[in-house]
Amino acid sequence: MIPGAAKSAVKTFRDGMAAFFKGQRYVISTHSELLKYCLIPMTLGTVVFVALGVAFVFNIDDLLQLIWGKPTHIAWQILWYVFATVTVVLSAGTTVLLAYLIFMILCAPFNDLLSEKVEEIEGTFTVSPFDWSFFVRDAWHSVAVEFMKMLQKLAWLTPLYLISLIIPVVGQIVYAVIGGYKMSFWLGVDYVDWALARRGYTAKERLLFAREHRSALRGFGLMMTLASLIPLCAVICWPGAVAGGTLLCTGLSPLDRRKGGDHAAPVELGLEERKN
Repeated sequence: MIPGAAKSAVKTFRDGMAAFFKGQRYVISTHSELLKYCLIPMTLGTVVFVALGVAFVFNIDDLLQLIWGKPTHIAWQILWYVFATVTVVLSAGTTVLLAYLIFMILCAPFNDLLSEKVEEIEGTFTVSPFDWSFFVRDAWHSVAVEFMKMLQKLAWLTPLYLISLIIPVVGQIVYAVIGGYKMSFWLGVDYVDWALARRGYTAKERLLFAREHRSALRGFGLMMTLASLIPLCAVICWPGAVAGGTLLCTGLSPLDRRKGGDHAAPVELGLEERKN
């Protein structure tokens, strides 16, 4: 018999996954007018993915030669081909994830803007009128925050990648399991971050909120992790992920912590109660 806590975790995990797909429908069909805010960032994302993809293709042979040159003995060649295959796959996945992280940095101001528009449509937050001067000033802050997030992700992703290259089989398993597990959570955090920051949550409070709702964020982040492993799929899914993360966050009822904000009135509608 599954304990109540485990059932709740599974349910919230499914809610997080559902929020990802709900966000895709939200932007593509329900509110397609939001797509006009996505043209510039999607163009930037395409350029980043193509540029890093070309760099990967032209440098993967040098990487293999640097780690382990192709042996002459047939027995060692069989093992080398297995090593080369796994290394190429992991390196390709890491290249795509790196492209995704750079994409998130470049698109940080547009993420916040799109998230605001979703909340404006839903009526879950009072959004100030758009102002270009404020947008430009806020853009630098958003880029800096996303850059620091990328460094934090690379701080644990890089050692895992190196382990996967040094230790055959075991290293690859560790990289795939631990890397995917942690990346799913942090991607989930990324996509609720803008709505929490908009409500006056400090970085520490956002992290505490994320840990409180880790199952839902991990379910959402898992979907985006899988999408980010497919070249350009992350760019295509990005607008819906921003919308889905915003809807997920508002469905979790965060308080307004701004000075002068309503500290006692969280959003009342739950994720399943909100109208499609």
